[in-house]
Amino acid sequence: MKVNDVRIGSLVLCKVGSFPAWPAVVFPQKFLSADVLRKRKEGRVAVCFFGDGSYYWETPDRLMALTDELAQKQQEQRQQQQGHNSELSAAFEEAAQYTQLHQFVEEWFEGRDQEELFAKLCDLYGGVDEGGDPFEPKPKRPPRARSTATTATANATKPEDREEPQLEVDPEVKPAVEAFVQGKSGKHHKRLDRARRMEIAQLFRRRIQTNLVQRDTPPTQQGLQESHRLFDKITENLNRDPPFFDLATLRDSKLYKLLRVVLADYNLAEFHAQAKEILTAWSPLILQLKTEKKRTKTTSPAQQ
Repeated sequence: MKVNDVRIGSLVLCKVGSFPAWPAVVFPQKFLSADVLRKRKEGRVAVCFFGDGSYYWETPDRLMALTDELAQKQQEQRQQQQGHNSELSAAFEEAAQYTQLHQFVEEWFEGRDQEELFAKLCDLYGGVDEGGDPFEPKPKRPPRARSTATTATANATKPEDREEPQLEVDPEVKPAVEAFVQGKSGKHHKRLDRARRMEIAQLFRRRIQTNLVQRDTPPTQQGLQESHRLFDKITENLNRDPPFFDLATLRDSKLYKLLRVVLADYNLAEFHAQAKEILTAWSPLILQLKTEKKRTKTTSPAQQ
């Protein structure tokens, strides 16, 4: 594509390394995180891939405009190839449903449980402007004044000295929850059946979030080991009948959103295979949740 043809919100095909050309949308820089912006290179625009929502910086001349005709041609070629890539097909299906950049960006943040951050960025930068200059850098925020007390507290407490937040569990179900997490069975099994599944799903979410995501320092060895155990436990229960992590559990715990965050962090590559396996198994439920959300948005108060 020519430089002038690439605008914010343009649908494109982007090829990275040995991966097949993947559908993506040109993303506004003002909504990118600091980690993504650090990888920016001169003369490149940010694209966000359909499917996993990851980013890549590419020059316009290496992008192809994703037209309906090109998408159809790509689909026909995939059908003729052996080893059909279901993830790529799902990405093309998602691209075919693309209608508005604002909705795409909003759903990206919602998928990572960052609705409040999206609202703040919209207020700060004036919303999502489709058709704008993709090379326009993210505006710098004015520095926030810090009080003397705040500065002193920050300097006095180093990240490595901070205590991990204590995870609260309902005392009535705590033995059953801990038994489930540690892979034990026995006297607490019946209590586990009576306990709310939400308690366990929330515990999984908080521990993984604390161990891997919400940290000022790299994950500790203990945190990595515990997170691997939790991922293993989720994987073990994927084929359980009835399912342990059902629609209601995922809806309320938003555990799947946290796994998307893990999957998008290249520093947590050791968890990517399992995160992808879990999200693939949960994909029908996630699709139901997305449909529910769209239905809620399009239903007027009078209809409710």
